[in-house]
Amino acid sequence: MTRHIPVPSDIVQKWQEMMNLVAEIMQVPSALIMKVESPNIKVFAASESRKNPWKRDEVAPLSGGTYCETVMASRQPLLVPDALQDEVWKSNPDIELGMISYLGLPIAWPDGEIFGTICVLDNKRNEYSEVYRKLLSHCRDVSQADLRSLVTVHELEQSRNEVPALARR
Repeated sequence: MTRHIPVPSDIVQKWQEMMNLVAEIMQVPSALIMKVESPNIKVFAASESRKNPWKRDEVAPLSGGTYCETVMASRQPLLVPDALQDEVWKSNPDIELGMISYLGLPIAWPDGEIFGTICVLDNKRNEYSEVYRKLLSHCRDVSQADLRSLVTVHELEQSRNEVPALARR
């Protein structure tokens, strides 16, 4: 099960810096990488923007009706330009924090298991240009490549540990 492979601190720092840059480039208060830790979802990396309401390691229940839950369940990107004008999203819990627009993508382990999401949120209507959508998609691809590398290293370590045990037989 891949979800138990820890993400090393150097990758966490890289993702943190990536979220800081995404928020700055897209001029949004919040850029996040969220991680499933059932029955919760955890803020794994959060832009250090002044108006970001979320901090790293915050946890929320997965039954809260958040944008990220929908992205993980559908395994599809989600764009909500203005939740206040959207019947499906107008009672979303993020509105209470002032975040009315959302763009998010699923992040998956190499075996397809969901790691979480990468997303941006804004306190005003935002359609997120095609360039911004491509940027977020590229960052998701970088995150997934890091997860593939982690799994490869983990599998190599596992096989290395099994070889001496077989040799002793």
